[in-house]
Amino acid sequence: MTVTEYHAHVYFNDSNIHQAKILIECIREEFNVNIGRMHEKTVGPHPVWSCGIEISKSEFEKVYAYLLLNHEEFSVLIHPVTGDDMLDHTKFAM
Repeated sequence: MTVTEYHAHVYFNDSNIHQAKILIECIREEFNVNIGRMHEKTVGPHPVWSCGIEISKSEFEKVYAYLLLNHEEFSVLIHPVTGDDMLDHTKFAM
């Protein structure tokens, strides 16, 4: 299997969506990443509201370190993109 990029999914809810938008905007300004929509509903395998971030292999270490230090109250699922969505979101996820 080959890793082509990484995804991070920031999980939030109606009580902390404002803070989630601030975190996402900081990431958008700081890094060369693609930010998905802020989903105010469950989407795909994600059990709560979420926002996806596409991270290139070259940016991964910096974005990962930023999320470790700044995720505050948010749970963040991080996974490689290998072409197997089920494995990427389960076995390969951090």
